Amino acid sequence: MRIERLDDVRMDEVHLTTPVADTQISRLKLGDVVYISGALYTAREGVYRQVVEKGLPLPAGLSELTNVNFHCSPAATVRPDGSYDVQAVTATASFRFGKSMARWFERSGARVIVGKAGLTELAYREWFVPHGAIYLTTVGYGMGAAYGHCIKRVRDVFWLKELGIAQALWVLEVERIGPFLVEGDAEGRSLLRWPIARSTPAWTRSTRTCRPRRSRASARCCPERARSSSREGRAGHATGRGGDDRAPPATMWKTGCRGASVAKASRSEAGVASKNGRVIGTRAT
Repeated sequence: MRIERLDDVRMDEVHLTTPVADTQISRLKLGDVVYISGALYTAREGVYRQVVEKGLPLPAGLSELTNVNFHCSPAATVRPDGSYDVQAVTATASFRFGKSMARWFERSGARVIVGKAGLTELAYREWFVPHGAIYLTTVGYGMGAAYGHCIKRVRDVFWLKELGIAQALWVLEVERIGPFLVEGDAEGRSLLRWPIARSTPAWTRSTRTCRPRRSRASARCCPERARSSSREGRAGHATGRGGDDRAPPATMWKTGCRGASVAKASRSEAGVASKNGRVIGTRAT
């Protein structure tokens, strides 16, 4: 399928059963809406360190059972009988796994990676294509509970004591979990690159002069934040980059409205912001 612009993408609905066959993977197209049934496992930084860095093998029989790896953390609870219940999952951004992917494919036998937002086309071509793997992205935010409804049971859990609930390897039995979108196909192409690569000249020009907008109310409420945003906007304009393209000013993470402090160190690892010791929000996972 030749793609010249995003409108050329056909979004067909596809139902996969694990382990996913190579023929099914090769037929998937960018933008296909995918649902998965069978077994899959969660594996993120902790599991990757166990397998890629420490050289530990995956649990016996896992590679034969499934080749689908979900980059996520489960919301798991323990039932009175000692079994586990997972009612939701939170996908994590896959870019953080970086150069571990090639060795992960070699050691795990995974062929389908599910996560949030995807990677670059260079990453797909160098790490995914040589192993016949593809990437599926979750759809938007707030889908964790919807995906959780598709989890029928926890088949097993490994490295729970060593890694904790969020990082442990959970083997889940699922039925039509989805929707997911094919973000990286078997040829190493990325779905999410097209809106940027095919932007019109007028849109490109307009983004170069974008500046962060702020209201008078926000300036009164948190003047340090307003001044910082204004400086970032001017800097972006001077360098030919819109303020919206830049990372948020550091003071936006350090100081909240009315000077509410954001905890650092161990609490920042958990992604939790607090005011007077009370949880007030979470950062991206």
